[in-house]
Amino acid sequence: MAAGGCLISAFLVFVLDTFLILRAGCVINDFADRNFDGTVARTQNCPFATGKVSTRKALLLILALCGSCPPIPAGYATRCLCC
Repeated sequence: MAAGGCLISAFLVFVLDTFLILRAGCVINDFADRNFDGTVARTQNCPFATGKVSTRKALLLILALCGSCPPIPAGYATRCLCC
């Protein structure tokens, strides 16, 4: 693969992974705070605090987000940058 194409594909994989993992982290944080958010005025209407999202759905969403991340083979970025 030409160096330019390799760099673009590496960039896109890293951007996609970053986006998905950050979203998973937000869900994990909201899930962890679900019992506390109902006591804070700013967050009392959040889906977890109001019970609109079940524990099962939250865990499935976390698994789906993490499972959607394209795998990044060890040394992938190095091979792309050095080709």
